Amino acid sequence: MTLANVLAHLRQRLFRSGVYDLTLRPNQTPPLLSPPVLFPGDGEKGRTSALGDLVVITQSLRESHEKPKRVSSQFDRFRWLADLEASGLETAASVAREFTGLWMKDQSRWSPDGWHLDVLSERLSAWLSYDAFLRDGAEPQFNALLLPSLHRQARHLSLAVRLGEDIEGGFGVSKALVYCALLLPASGAKVEVSLTHLEARIEAEILPDGGHRSRNPSMQLSALRNLIDVRGLLSFAGAGVPVWLQIAIDRMAPLLRAFRHGDGGLCLFNGAVPAREAEITRVLEVAEAKGRAVANAPHSGFQRLSAGKTLIIMDAGIAETDEGSTSGHAGTLSFEMSSSKRRVIVNCGVPRAGGGSLIEICRGSAAHSALVVENTNSTEILDGGQMGPRRAQCQGTKRTEVDKNLLVESGHDGYLRPFGLLHKRALFLSADGADIRGEDILSGPGRNQGVLRFHLHPDVQASRIEGGRSLLLRVGKTQGWRFRTSGYRIELEDSIYFGDGERRQTAQIVVPVDHQEPETVIKWSFQREK
Repeated sequence: MTLANVLAHLRQRLFRSGVYDLTLRPNQTPPLLSPPVLFPGDGEKGRTSALGDLVVITQSLRESHEKPKRVSSQFDRFRWLADLEASGLETAASVAREFTGLWMKDQSRWSPDGWHLDVLSERLSAWLSYDAFLRDGAEPQFNALLLPSLHRQARHLSLAVRLGEDIEGGFGVSKALVYCALLLPASGAKVEVSLTHLEARIEAEILPDGGHRSRNPSMQLSALRNLIDVRGLLSFAGAGVPVWLQIAIDRMAPLLRAFRHGDGGLCLFNGAVPAREAEITRVLEVAEAKGRAVANAPHSGFQRLSAGKTLIIMDAGIAETDEGSTSGHAGTLSFEMSSSKRRVIVNCGVPRAGGGSLIEICRGSAAHSALVVENTNSTEILDGGQMGPRRAQCQGTKRTEVDKNLLVESGHDGYLRPFGLLHKRALFLSADGADIRGEDILSGPGRNQGVLRFHLHPDVQASRIEGGRSLLLRVGKTQGWRFRTSGYRIELEDSIYFGDGERRQTAQIVVPVDHQEPETVIKWSFQREK
């Protein structure tokens, strides 16, 4: 057992103890003010799925004669408060209060799931943001439960951070610390200490080009949103906005723009999940950062090629650097492409929740539009889900622009240790956006089998033409792209796609590759039909 595991075990024993529970000191002092809600919820979702799910779960909890079963993390986090408040329904607040009351009775003391730091932090921020929605018109008994619970959780958050509890990325914990310090000073949280913690987390999580260290576009979105929320509360409370916080927001927003496809949604790299176009647009508007979308992000490892109505986003970075990570993907040198507002070439993405072995499959190289050798991930993913010691490192990424024609060249060593092979990829985009050309090179000894994969968006229809020597891709009613290779066989196989929030069947272009030393060159192209 590692030292980290020993310390985690000791912390849990402490948190479970009655003595620790006494130190959390309940308090009836209400929040000093209600923070501004910069990102309203989805009213339609609040009127349908959020309210319906909450009613069902509340009824289940109410009718149980035993201790209520644990509800999912989704409801523990109280994200749904924003949607319910935006629904405009007269019953929304009463339904929210009933569930919250049952939750507090079930979770009156520390538990490893409901009080996990990232879950607890999101819940605290939600309760404080929607304090008026929850408490206005409530019975005295409800407030008598809510306020002490709020203070106890805030007190635990502060103590757990000081005791070295692991903190997940994205600034959720730091945001909650600042919220508690400004709105619940009686909980013991200090504004200066909270801001110092946030500054240290920004230094640890944000790369020089403004990217989040996870290299996950969804995390980029949520992290930026959390920082904007903190800035908004500081300004609203008259506490002043630190220069370093504004600089972080200004650096992050242009890279978030770079992660958007023509349809306004996020590209699917490293565990990204769908986000509403309106949410992304709102975050960028409120950020008030004027920088354009980043084309070359050398520290985050992304390249963006844009010309005419064509956009390519390429992963040319280190697969994953965090030890013990269970979220990184083996998608080095994969790319996605959109034409106008329609996606054409994609990565598979991942299920929003659950999925088990399916998530591990979607993290693999074969679930990306990339070259895969011997059905082996370019970065090792261990049986437990952690990233292994063999991790693809990109080498010599070079970007060239001549007369608005764009060329990106890069390579990785993920197949060097198991097969002695280096992989190089070049992507070219013409100035008018109508011609995409690619070149994949495998160099090294021996003979190996590989597969070049291009996953298609479910709305793209592929058909063989020219006797099977090329494919015609129909994108919507008016667009067409022709795919060719330099003499290699072209096949179509089944694939899956999670980029629309649910599992959808789709197809993938498959090009079998027979590598023989010293070098194998595969040339391919997508050309827009006139």
